Amino acid sequence: MFPRRSAPVLIIIGMIGIGNVSRNPRFAEIHTVDAVQLLVSGICFGLALGMLIARHRAHAPEPDTK
Repeated sequence: MFPRRSAPVLIIIGMIGIGNVSRNPRFAEIHTVDAVQLLVSGICFGLALGMLIARHRAHAPEPDTK
């Protein structure tokens, strides 16, 4: 699906987006562009979190059923 190293890249992209929006003096009056940037940042964080959880589950040992 995604390369293994995509999760940190998505986290970095998300942090850049949130940092840009939070430094903006118009933060109190969020415009459409700012809302879209926040939405994309959230998607990046969600994808990264999902990938980290999937990686953790893939490497988790299977429980004994005996």
